[in-house]
Amino acid sequence: MINQNSIPLNLTFEPANKEHVQEVLNLFRHTSAQLKKKGLTQWSYWSNPPEEKIKWVRDGFEKGEFHFVYNETMEWVGIFRLLETDTLYWDHKGLEENVRYVHSLVVKPGNSGKGIGAQVLNQLASDLEKQGVQKLRLDCDASNSRLASYYEQQGFVKVGEKKTPFSVNNLYERILYLGPMKESNKSYTAKELSELLGGQLIGDSSHVIIGPEQIEMAGSNHITFIGNQKYVPLWQTSKASVAVIDNNLDIQEPGENRAFIKVSNADLAMAELLELFRPDHVELEPGIHPMAFVHESSKIGQNVTIGPNAYIGKGASIGDNTIIFPNVNVLDDVVIGAHCQIRSGSVISERCTLGDHCLIQSNVSIGSDGFGYRPSPDGRGIVKIVHIGNVVIGNHVEIGSSTCIDRGKFSSTVIGDGTKIDNLVQIGHNCKIGRSCMIAGCCGISGSVTLGDGVIMAGQVAVKDHVTIGNGVTVGGKSGIINDIPDGQTILGFPAVPAKETLKQWAILKRMVRGKA
Repeated sequence: MINQNSIPLNLTFEPANKEHVQEVLNLFRHTSAQLKKKGLTQWSYWSNPPEEKIKWVRDGFEKGEFHFVYNETMEWVGIFRLLETDTLYWDHKGLEENVRYVHSLVVKPGNSGKGIGAQVLNQLASDLEKQGVQKLRLDCDASNSRLASYYEQQGFVKVGEKKTPFSVNNLYERILYLGPMKESNKSYTAKELSELLGGQLIGDSSHVIIGPEQIEMAGSNHITFIGNQKYVPLWQTSKASVAVIDNNLDIQEPGENRAFIKVSNADLAMAELLELFRPDHVELEPGIHPMAFVHESSKIGQNVTIGPNAYIGKGASIGDNTIIFPNVNVLDDVVIGAHCQIRSGSVISERCTLGDHCLIQSNVSIGSDGFGYRPSPDGRGIVKIVHIGNVVIGNHVEIGSSTCIDRGKFSSTVIGDGTKIDNLVQIGHNCKIGRSCMIAGCCGISGSVTLGDGVIMAGQVAVKDHVTIGNGVTVGGKSGIINDIPDGQTILGFPAVPAKETLKQWAILKRMVRGKA
């Protein structure tokens, strides 16, 4: 939290030049004198620093740990030291990975009261978070309650206390980045990963990689991905040791002690590596939890897991090796195939069926009533139309969180084998979705729509009822489909027409607005 009374500054951090050691020691002496006037003994040793303190400063300059702070006119306004380890104040905790330690943050005379210190801490925290650093730590004299309050305003929390030969210090910590899910214990060399991916290795093959990470946040033990030319400049500042790159990218050599793995498709290579490093799945207690309700007439296969507070209705059937998470409702006469996973909060309504190897994410509704209503004959109300069909889902289907698939008015709403549906998608009654379709988030598909095989639908697409979309059609985001679409087309816009035509329309409109038509 930056001081609200200060004016935001464009601060720059640069490594301090060792030629300025004496100037920095003079600054520390001045700060010590100012603190003494306020009755604070913190930094009193800097008035006449012992040799070990002078050596501490010189060592910091030699290691590049001291950084000058410059304002927007490149005037030197402050200094701080940033350490990767700190056993003096933090003991064994000072050796933790992905933690940085701030010391000796001082603002030069004439710059106090401008909020520079707060902005340094916040900008530093932001920069470190982008690098995947998880915690920023510092300390202050236990007697300096004002400074302690100041640090707390910047998001630091007291986590301990440390006695040193010079003072008693409070230890403060600010959480920056909690990191990814628990990493697997797997590790591979760059050479091994290149062989697994069938790629071409360029550069140092000996790096040991513990996991993948996005290019801005990767550390030296991570592998990252560059699948687009716009990400190439980020490689220069990334800390990643290895990158998987597309063959067709214009990029120089990886650099000293770094490596590239060239592949024909970085996105697919990324998918392989994510699978390789995937952490262990959530583990539920095997078998049927005593707090689950399973109707006596239901049929439960071999090695099925059913979590607490799950409900399995009358006549339901669950195939071998399927996992039902806590708080799932499987209603009467539902059939679920083998090797499925149904996550918490989902409801599979009566008489619906799922094939094998399906993944249903949290809070999915399968088989709710379709939106069927008509005005009453007297015009004074609305008549609900009963839906007596069901939903039939094929094999290897994945359905994202909070998606709703309505049951058929008659017969079935059908989702074909291998189709992947994102979060927050609405599929109306009696739709027929083909095989291996991909439907992105927030799409709305009205009742009785037919999608052929291999349809790709970007986010927020709306489809009118009773429309047929052919095989292999690609639909651009936010398009509105009101007519049938032949096989193989790429369409865009509202109403959706072939994408090239839509782009021409947009170009003409832009010229008209500018008065150049």
